[in-house]
Amino acid sequence: MDFEAPADAWYVFLGVSLISVAMAGVALGLPSAAPPDANAAANTIDRVAASTQNASASYEHDADRLWVGTKRIRMESEDGGSAEESISFGQMVFVRHDDDEQLDEVLHGASPTEVYSGTPSQKETKFETDIDDAKDEMNDEARNDEPDWWTANGQLRVRTVNWRGISVTLVDG
Repeated sequence: MDFEAPADAWYVFLGVSLISVAMAGVALGLPSAAPPDANAAANTIDRVAASTQNASASYEHDADRLWVGTKRIRMESEDGGSAEESISFGQMVFVRHDDDEQLDEVLHGASPTEVYSGTPSQKETKFETDIDDAKDEMNDEARNDEPDWWTANGQLRVRTVNWRGISVTLVDG
């Protein structure tokens, strides 16, 4: 009886061992959770943006960070990777709580009439200026190679405001 291994058995053993180690590395490198559902977030935004009346909605998500462009939303989580989706209706204006206090109040339900001071035409001008400034900031970020990510708060808020001929979809996350 011969108990010696053939000469090519060592090569096969070494090859199978290397493939096993490589497969384990791939398996460990995969995300441990599903990526955030950017499609559901974009659908929420589209439902509100398509409204001809003032409308609002919110969407609870599990993203840790997000980036909002005028037509796209990107969501990223530590465990699940990232996802990106485009919207179909209009353009979004991302409201930053620190920079856009008045737009933030409008996003959360206040009327531009209540938030802005002055004559009706001054209120309209100030509201339009805030929207244009927010869009300019978003466009500047979109031109960067690496956009600014914002810490997500777990709830995407969307509101479309139609006021004095101005129609805008405000978003925060």
